[in-house]
Amino acid sequence: MNVTDSNAKDPPGNSPGRPAAGCRPAALPDRAATARRLAEAAFSDKLDRVLTHRLWGTLALLLLLALAFQGIFTFAKLPMEVLEHGVEWVGGQVGRLIPPGDLHSLLVDGVVAGVGAVLVFLPQICLLFLFIGVLEDSGYMARAALLLDRLMSRVGLHGRSFVPLLSSFGCAVPGILAARAIESPKDRLVTVLVAPLMSCSARLPVYTLLIAASIPERRVLGFFKLTGLVMLAMYLLGIGVAVFMACVFKRTLLRGAAPARTVPLPPYRRPTIAALLRQVWDSSQHFLRRAGTVILGVNILLWFLASYPRAAATERAYTEARRSLASAPADTAPDAAGPAPARRDSLAKLEAHYASERLVNSFVGRLGRALEPLLRPLGFDWKIGIGIVSSFAARELFVSTMSVVYNVSTVDTPGVASPGLVQTLRAQVRPDGRPLYSPLTSVALMVFYVAALQCASTVAVVRRETSSWKWAAFQWTYLGGLAWLLALLTYQGGRLLGWQ
Repeated sequence: MNVTDSNAKDPPGNSPGRPAAGCRPAALPDRAATARRLAEAAFSDKLDRVLTHRLWGTLALLLLLALAFQGIFTFAKLPMEVLEHGVEWVGGQVGRLIPPGDLHSLLVDGVVAGVGAVLVFLPQICLLFLFIGVLEDSGYMARAALLLDRLMSRVGLHGRSFVPLLSSFGCAVPGILAARAIESPKDRLVTVLVAPLMSCSARLPVYTLLIAASIPERRVLGFFKLTGLVMLAMYLLGIGVAVFMACVFKRTLLRGAAPARTVPLPPYRRPTIAALLRQVWDSSQHFLRRAGTVILGVNILLWFLASYPRAAATERAYTEARRSLASAPADTAPDAAGPAPARRDSLAKLEAHYASERLVNSFVGRLGRALEPLLRPLGFDWKIGIGIVSSFAARELFVSTMSVVYNVSTVDTPGVASPGLVQTLRAQVRPDGRPLYSPLTSVALMVFYVAALQCASTVAVVRRETSSWKWAAFQWTYLGGLAWLLALLTYQGGRLLGWQ
């Protein structure tokens, strides 16, 4: 047995308290790593002095948002054009396989054109979620929360309301679910009531369509485009209205003590590509599921309501006019692309007139006419009213509804290119000859969509979270009334200022 003498001397070359030869020394603090962490902390503090400053931080946030929305318009343009051509190709293939008739119209004009009109905006939605993901993963979003918390605390919003409101920029449903983290029932209810005012991704196709149809791509300050600034204005308007309504609720229906302000600041981090791509992919899947279920189903129903009932007199007049055009002698020689140009133009005008007459006499046409007196002070006609009503199921449906209402086909007539939805909206005029989708009318319509609660899923979630249909109905009603009032002030105020 070997017994170690505790009084034995250390071997030569070893001093007391030092490890024996062959043993690894204990790990010492890495001075370089410590110095690096201290330098990073010092840089983070210097950066926070700017990004959380009341003035410079707010300006930096606005500049960042302006660049983001300009990037969404710029970088999404090419993939959107590719998707648009893809939808036209699919519609053309389907149209060639199925002979003219109701089934042809349903598949081409109702399904392909309607759903495709929404799918075209997928690149912009992906870029929006990529931008939000970068801000969240980098730690900057918490700094923006601190800036807004100062404002929210003054109107009575809880500091933890920022996370639900931020989530509502993607979709109001997860934002409302995130409000569960707020302990106070009144503060939680206030957050739920104002969360839909955050411009969610479903509004993005509506904003983009109206901006493209009516807002000129004029440069402001030599760098920013007016289109991106109008988009930014809609998002800021939603935030401002949410803060105002929260202030009203906290001082009337849901009065309570001022909440505590708690906004922790995480360290700055480098966003990971895998996490960003996963977030964009999940958001894209959610958008595509809506396009393949809710939007598809509503478009099929909308096509039926826009096509029936059919007046027998109108059908006979259309059949006789088409037969007379087909039997009339051509005034010019036919070309390889199809009928003679004059006959082709006459046929196109006849189809457009017949589609308009059918829409007027249809179920949705009658509904739109009934709503027109309520919408006329806002600058909207009965066709826009059809889009508003249909989009109460999902906001994106406004885009596909306009495609169905204006009969934007994805099948080109030989020798004549079918105009896209943007060009179709630009061509619409009022009875006095003025453009229907003027900048003022389009801005008023976007303002309406900023406030209106047009999402059946959100209504259902609010009912579940509040355990009452009372609050869900109250939210839907007050947001609808607020949307009508804001659109009225926008349109009539603009007219008083001489805008068109």
